[in-house]
Amino acid sequence: MSHFLNYSKYYNLLYLDKDYQSEVDYIDSLIKRFHPKTTRILDVGCGTGRHAKLLADKGYKIHGIDLSEQMLEIALQSDKTNTSFSSGDIRNFDLKQKFDTITSLFHVMSYQTTNEDVVNSFNTIHKHLEDDGIFIFDCWYGPAVLLDLPGLRVKEMEDANLKVIRITRPTVDFNKSIVEVNFEVNVFDKALRTMQTIQEQHKMRYFFQNELYFFTERCGFSIVDCHAWLTLKTPDKNSWYITTVCKKEK
Repeated sequence: MSHFLNYSKYYNLLYLDKDYQSEVDYIDSLIKRFHPKTTRILDVGCGTGRHAKLLADKGYKIHGIDLSEQMLEIALQSDKTNTSFSSGDIRNFDLKQKFDTITSLFHVMSYQTTNEDVVNSFNTIHKHLEDDGIFIFDCWYGPAVLLDLPGLRVKEMEDANLKVIRITRPTVDFNKSIVEVNFEVNVFDKALRTMQTIQEQHKMRYFFQNELYFFTERCGFSIVDCHAWLTLKTPDKNSWYITTVCKKEK
């Protein structure tokens, strides 16, 4: 599994409009509701560390892991207090320590495209949680994906140095519940007046609630909450992304 290679250098610019603060406030509210004694958080699939650093601002001690060395290089550029980062694969990392809460945000679970990947991921998370710990993750939600199929999209962002145009061309494998997201990223360097084009494919799995109950129960969790992303509403046909809170069973 390899994602965010050359693309990672432009990741923060492409998601400059992403409201990380609101997302972290939402996750913090779930932690306070379901595990208010949390002090130590593991952020799995931390990317460039923006969620982790904002969670640290709320007083938590955060360790982030990510499979992308390029993403981690960006995360490690920060000297933020109470944050640390290391390389790891959600399916098999071993930090030899446990955490009160584990988060996995921005659809990391949807990158687990086979049943084996999903089971291995949940088992790895389970091993790293304290006995009363919780796991919070988001993913693509099947009913909404199928009723509002992904299509061609163009996103354009720029700063003082770069202009980035990302063209997304998805295809759906209905038999495997996977969307193949084909990215073409065109990067224009304003100073050098040069253009670079990057091609990447990301395979994303969409889930149905009955699947999530099956996988979590098999791997020693119970689902205690499931909402449309950034809300407290029950997921419905319009909920492209959902948030699930799992509690580790002793």
